[in-house]
Amino acid sequence: MWSYLWSWPYVLSGQMDEAHMEEFDLVAEKQATIEKELMELKQDLDLKKDVGEIIVVLESIRAKF
Repeated sequence: MWSYLWSWPYVLSGQMDEAHMEEFDLVAEKQATIEKELMELKQDLDLKKDVGEIIVVLESIRAKF
């Protein structure tokens, strides 16, 4: 994840060659993909927590009757 950081001085100075630029782009794409997947996993986890809370409430209501 942090391997691309070494490239920044070259990017800023305009000395980055094509191979390094392609590598930088690939790493950036992978990072974006990982961040998207992480967000989806967090949303799934939140949904499962919500469903779990609903089940607890329904079970407590059912226990009262």
